[in-house]
Amino acid sequence: MRVSFKRAGRLARAASFAMLALGLGVSSAQAQCGNGVVDGGSAPCVGDCNTSGDVTVDEIVTMVNLALTGGVTGCTAADSNSDGAVTVDEIITAVNNALTGCPASGGQATEECDDGGICIGDSTAGQACTSDADCGAGADGVCLAGAKAFNGCSSDADCPGSTCVRCKTFGGDGCAANCTNETAANFPLKTGKLPSSGALTGGKCVGGDKAGSACTNDAGCQGAINGFCLEGSTAAVFGPFISLPLDLSGSTKLIVGKAGDDGIIPVAMPAAEVNLPRIPVSSIACACVRGAAASTCGGVTFYKDGSQATNCTPNFNEQETCPSDLPCAAVHGPGNTASGFIGCQGLEPGSVNFELDCNGNPGEDPLDPIITLTGSGAPGSAFMVLSAAIGTVVGACTGTSPDYGADGAFCTGDDPLANRGSPNTVPFVTGSATGIATNVADFEGDNVGPHTTFGQGFVCNNDGTLGSISGVNLSGVFASCDQPTISDIVVPINFIGQ
Repeated sequence: MRVSFKRAGRLARAASFAMLALGLGVSSAQAQCGNGVVDGGSAPCVGDCNTSGDVTVDEIVTMVNLALTGGVTGCTAADSNSDGAVTVDEIITAVNNALTGCPASGGQATEECDDGGICIGDSTAGQACTSDADCGAGADGVCLAGAKAFNGCSSDADCPGSTCVRCKTFGGDGCAANCTNETAANFPLKTGKLPSSGALTGGKCVGGDKAGSACTNDAGCQGAINGFCLEGSTAAVFGPFISLPLDLSGSTKLIVGKAGDDGIIPVAMPAAEVNLPRIPVSSIACACVRGAAASTCGGVTFYKDGSQATNCTPNFNEQETCPSDLPCAAVHGPGNTASGFIGCQGLEPGSVNFELDCNGNPGEDPLDPIITLTGSGAPGSAFMVLSAAIGTVVGACTGTSPDYGADGAFCTGDDPLANRGSPNTVPFVTGSATGIATNVADFEGDNVGPHTTFGQGFVCNNDGTLGSISGVNLSGVFASCDQPTISDIVVPINFIGQ
């Protein structure tokens, strides 16, 4: 092969430019998920001879030598147009990749989708965006993950172990929060069993100070603070005057992306996919758990000062009108009742504590709940926030009063607004979930709990997708004050996949 002096000179200048530019030490850049552009592509990164995800000085030198001597042996990534030769243009492209980073460098080869984000946390909440700048200079945002996930923030300092973002990406619409294509994972619940149905073969104590211990009946869960022996998907209602175990059935659906280079799979749950039958609470009440496309003024769960965000979810009780400088926005993305993460390599947080002060002074309102996220979980651990609405009616699940709607059955589409409940923030983990209600039943110093339950993690496939959901146990807890008939309560919940 003959190389003209003119072309050789151009190659030499390209090589010199590469050495000078790379000597500046510019760091490589990641693809920008949420900018509305699918960064990367299916083609390899030009110049990345060893497919390491970046381009180095040695690889630039290899490209120059191949351009001078001919062929692409040893570096097929140098030949972007597959013509069997390395050109000056390809060397310059490789230099740019060395300076700015390979598309989606660092483990996830490319973005598979990118439909932008939604502003959260300030006066532009609910508006479409492709960068934080679209949401206003100096605007507040939301903590992306960590111990303050879903909370309002002004800077990263407000988000221990995470970052404060203003333009947030969401899933549930086919494109996950990390810009990977989503798939639907059915989550049929393993039907709950109570000791009243006979001795349990796989029972675990829920609540009380023997929580997590194996049991066959409630006697095995009696301690200083008593719990229940339960199996399968269940909820346990603990209050100052009544304690009831509830068996759960039904199904929901998870919309999941793929793990990125951090091993995190983003998860969303559409409100319309929460299908739980109505729950008779002994003979005193009937409960209905509904998925709610939860929205708050600003789109966060708690504001920066720790106060609970104002509920503005349509079609549910206690919906309030938001001020113009803090518009109503979806907490989990449009149409979703829950969102969160699965950590294929482990995840923080691993456990959750839910504390609610019911304010023992008669006639005064409860205080805002305090949710504390702690620890870390093993590979397959998950953290989700579910914004479910729990409506109740006193008495049986059917009747003739207006509380049941025209069809005379509770937990159907014609239930009146007042009986549909308002969205509760229910954190779910695959570790431990503990709840306590303090100053209950209008008595200072009286508590319900603490009551704990435990979960079980997911399995991730080697290709970054989600494995079987069978046996996965999402453990959650919430507390609520001044519930009709049953007063102040703590409710540990276990959703277990069939």
